[in-house]
Amino acid sequence: MYTDYQFYQEFKNKRGFTFCHVPQHRGKRYAVTFLLGLKPEWRNRYSKRWLNKSLKEYRPGIVYTMFYSVECLKYAYWVANCYNAKLISHIADDPFGEEIDRDIKNIIQNSNDRFAISKMSAIHYNKMFDCEFKVFHNGPTAKFFENRHKNRSESKKFLIRFIGNYYKFVHEDAVDDLMNIIQRLNLKHKFNICLEFWGGEFPHSSLQKKCITSEISFMGRFNEKNSTHLHFEADLLFLPASFNKNSVDHYRFSFPTKLTEYLATKIPTLIYSPKETSFYDYCKTNNLGILVGENKKNILEEKLLDIILNYKFYEKNAIKNSNFIFENEHANQIKKRFQDTLLAKNKNDGN
Repeated sequence: MYTDYQFYQEFKNKRGFTFCHVPQHRGKRYAVTFLLGLKPEWRNRYSKRWLNKSLKEYRPGIVYTMFYSVECLKYAYWVANCYNAKLISHIADDPFGEEIDRDIKNIIQNSNDRFAISKMSAIHYNKMFDCEFKVFHNGPTAKFFENRHKNRSESKKFLIRFIGNYYKFVHEDAVDDLMNIIQRLNLKHKFNICLEFWGGEFPHSSLQKKCITSEISFMGRFNEKNSTHLHFEADLLFLPASFNKNSVDHYRFSFPTKLTEYLATKIPTLIYSPKETSFYDYCKTNNLGILVGENKKNILEEKLLDIILNYKFYEKNAIKNSNFIFENEHANQIKKRFQDTLLAKNKNDGN
């Protein structure tokens, strides 16, 4: 069941998937459709009629929820109780405030297993909930490990790409820093550094309006199923994160899927992010990527200049990074470990 309509759109024509709009709008006009079993939720009430109709004869032994909001977690807990099924809770992004609701804490503690998306977040939640969390996050599929299709000598420009959705709250000031540095280096050293953004932008036009020079381009959305050529064509992949304290507090436990995808490609990857984020910590611990963890433009500028002038060195390190990701984070390995964990939990009645 998908509670996010965007994901549902991708899977709605495949068997075994259904859209579960939780939470539903609280308006009174939705009460009738809820009572008729046409909607799964209304004002924190859940419809057993809708659930049985949607699942038909299927009776789950495990209810797994990867949640971004506590509303999704509460619904999964209710579904698990309906079928006397085991509950596995997987925290995707930190949805908790300063104080944890007692009911939410009980759900987490009484889950049959608990997952977090990074080592840093697992340590944090271990302390917060006084119980153990395992680490699971997405890994790159085989296509990201394919050999590079471009030789840098074929092009005079140095191409930097950000591939993925741009969120103003998460990326803005770090992106602005790189834009300014590119313009300075091009002017000072007569370089031809170009920066391209591939993906969506939120809010709309928040990124497009910044891309007003010939060296900085907003390319828009792309077909993610056939996108690896965008990675392989780049000379440098860029993963930025805001240094604004409010932003850091919001996303510091996040672990973007594109991080391991970038690192898998053998393309040098520049991570410009506060040191207290999960993905910076992951790269620092495993000696991955090109790290700039201070919000000082001169440090970022010196690093970019060094990458351009000593590209072969960074290219060799990128190959080592790819080997590490292949051995430890390949999607097939994560999928098997995830399946093995679920199968073991299904056989084991304990917590």
